[in-house]
Amino acid sequence: SPLPNLPLPVKIHTRVCPPIVFERYGREAASDRDYVDACYERVMTEMQQELDKLVLSTS
Repeated sequence: SPLPNLPLPVKIHTRVCPPIVFERYGREAASDRDYVDACYERVMTEMQQELDKLVLSTS
């Protein structure tokens, strides 16, 4: 596969975040659209917060 379009040399910063644990899982949880939407919002919010922290710590 082609390499990503990154100017070299480049610094790449990573962070390992704590796991996001959900109260429910399995087919029943997956078929509950409101629960899935809430999980999606939680993941998006937590990931954005971590990305914001990463940007602040590296700038």
